[in-house]
Parts: sequence; C-alpha cells; structure tokens
Amino acid sequence: MKTNKIRGFTLIEFMVASALAIIVIMAAGTTYLTTRRLNQSAQQRIDVQNDLRNAAVAISRDARVAGTFGCMVTGGMDTGSIPSSAASAASGTAYIVPVSGEFPDVSETKMTANPTIYMDNTKNDGYGVIWTSDTTGLPAAGITLKSNALVFIYGKGNEPVKGVTTTAGSTGLELASTSGELQAAMDNKASLVLSTCSNAFVINATSVSGGKVNFTPSKTLTSDFKTSNLGHISVSQFYAVAYIVGEVDGVDSLLRYEIGDDGNWQAPELLAKNVSAMDVSFAYEKKCDSTAPLPSNTMEFEYVATPSVTNLPALVQITLTYAGSAQTQYVINAAVRGGNSCVNTVSYPKD
Repeated sequence: MKTNKIRGFTLIEFMVASALAIIVIMAAGTTYLTTRRLNQSAQQRIDVQNDLRNAAVAISRDARVAGTFGCMVTGGMDTGSIPSSAASAASGTAYIVPVSGEFPDVSETKMTANPTIYMDNTKNDGYGVIWTSDTTGLPAAGITLKSNALVFIYGKGNEPVKGVTTTAGSTGLELASTSGELQAAMDNKASLVLSTCSNAFVINATSVSGGKVNFTPSKTLTSDFKTSNLGHISVSQFYAVAYIVGEVDGVDSLLRYEIGDDGNWQAPELLAKNVSAMDVSFAYEKKCDSTAPLPSNTMEFEYVATPSVTNLPALVQITLTYAGSAQTQYVINAAVRGGNSCVNTVSYPKD
C-alpha cells in the first residue's frame, strides 16, 4: 500500500522566501517613513504660512488706523502738495484737506515708563508710525530682542463726547457711552486722547465717575473744544502696538506687544516662529496730481528706510526672513489710511 508523503519547504526555499519578505517589508517601511516625513514637512510649511498670514493680518489691521484718533488723522498730508488758493481758483476746483493736530510729548503723561511711545512733532517718526531701536519698557524676561521695533499708535475704544464743562482749570467730559476697554483705561488712569477732527491732546483723568471724566489739561485746549462742536469731539485710549523679532526658548520669533488698560506694555504674543529678521521701508507719495478729480489722480511713490517726522507713510513694507529648508523672505505691504494724501485730498467742481 502506497502512502502519500507531505513535502515541506526546504531550508533554502524558506531562506529565499524570508529574504523576499524582508525586502518587501523594508521597501514598504521606507515608503511609509518617507511619506510621513514629506507630510510633516508639508504640514510645517503650512503652519509657517498660516502664522505669517495671521501676522500679516494683524500688522495690516494696526497699520491701517495708525495715527487715527476719532475723526482726526495726524500728519496725513504734506502741506507742500496742497494747491494754492490761486491754483484752486484758476482750476475752478475746491479742495478739502485734513488738518494735522498738535500732540504734546507723552512724557507729560503716565506713559513715562515707556519712552519709546510719544507723539511730538519735533521728534516723532510719522505721527503714529515709529521704527526705532529704543525698546525701553518692552517686557523681555527670557527674551532676547533682536530687531528694531515697528510701533503703530492710534486711538482705541473711541467714544463721542456729549458734554464739556470747565471749572477752575479743570475740564469735565461727559461721554455718550463707554466701551469695556475704554472704561478699563479710564479706571486705570491710563493715557487718553481728547480729539476733534483737527486737534488732539493727550490727557490723564484726575477722576472718573460713570461716564464722566475730569482732567486738568497741561496745555490750553484749542477753540474747537466747545459745546457747539460736540459732534466732532471724542475720547479714546492712547493705544500702541509694537512688532519686533526676539529669541524665545532658543527660537527666533516675531512678537507683538501691546499697551494694556493700565498704559504699560503687556507680555508679548508670539505670532510666528523661525522669523530671524525684520526689515522695514516706508512709501510716501512723491507726486500727486491734485488738480485732476478723483479717480484720475496720478500717483508716484518713493520708498525710504526712515519714516518722515511730519507725515504718515502711505504704505509700510515689512520683509520677514524665516528659516525653513532655506532662508526665505515673506513680504507684507500694509497700507496706512491716513498717509494716502492723494485720496485724502478730495476735489470737486465748484458751483
């Protein structure tokens, strides 16, 4: 009687099969690891791009309102570009142009701990846009600051004034309402800005009661601060933000500082990691054909490294250098609404 013999793999066959299996597994593992690394690298690039886009949004938002306090915009027009009355009469066109106000040095206010922040027509760069190496007052515990500070100054929490009273050298303001952020600044006796459409003063409240603010002006208020002009008078917090590159935990990063309700710099917000440098230039309108009605005005711009002491720039260009697989630059063009004098110069035919 025959019996069927069950024949298994020989040792050589087993070794060959095992080797083939190992090769397949290694190939699959290598493909998986490579794909994983590519995905991680792509995700890191996406995260960097998202951080930089968020930084661009924040910078653009702050730049847009720089130098703005209620209906007043500081330093928004180079008076040399305003046509003379003779030219106006000859062209049969009338012109409406903004009027710059006078700000006292903020050393007169509670902000003396932060000499970086000032509004003074003898030393301020751009009436609301500052590019400075003076970083005094910026909290830097555990942080190494590595660039100039780009500072934007404007009014925050703007509220209209519905009543003005003056007694024995003290001025009282009754506000129509108060937002939470403005009320907090008032309660903390932080610096406020009292403004009309043509003038503004930095003030500090001596007392706050409900929606009423009392203060002693350090300078004589101009004649436009009067009851008949209430529709143009407002109060806002004297607010500032600063963008700067600093090393945090061994990583160069873009930081954003802001003035708090107490008038002092707060701890920074980390906007984007791996930002190693920040370069800034400022665009000013070099030519504006004010005699032509909008929108046919022609404009030319000139870029400079240092902002003007008398005018807001029309554009702030920020170039960020960040480290990825290689040093890469990311450019942010932030428009300043008050610096676009060609748009702010409104022309219309005379009757």
